[in-house]
Amino acid sequence: MIDRSLILFAGLIASVMVFGAARAGLENSPPNDFERYYHATVVSVHDGDSITCEIEMGCKIRLTNYKIRLSGINAPELSAPGGQEAAAYLRKQVDGKRIVLMTYRDATGKYGRLLAVVWLKRSQNWKNINQKLLLTGHAEKY
Repeated sequence: MIDRSLILFAGLIASVMVFGAARAGLENSPPNDFERYYHATVVSVHDGDSITCEIEMGCKIRLTNYKIRLSGINAPELSAPGGQEAAAYLRKQVDGKRIVLMTYRDATGKYGRLLAVVWLKRSQNWKNINQKLLLTGHAEKY
């Protein structure tokens, strides 16, 4: 007779393999090494690397006017060359749209803003907005 724990272990291994195979087929999807995901709506764009959101916490709980700093990038200040362009680009990408915020342990920056990677779903693909700002030259790595 087969031990019940062996069957449970085999089921767990099969589940992990199926999940891994499914993840491998998803291109342009958020990686799973960040600990927290939040659905949000962008209320406003402050500059090329800062936005304000309404964050959905679940159970009909929302955080309103929550300041977000896009992590890993630095865009020019509004008064610096390229600052207005960076803000306009980010505004065009996300203002008023539903996004997913990915944080690592809900880390905050020196001004108390939540540090996050911003993901926007377009068609069937997820777009990393932080990375798009880097690739288009509107921001640099930070």
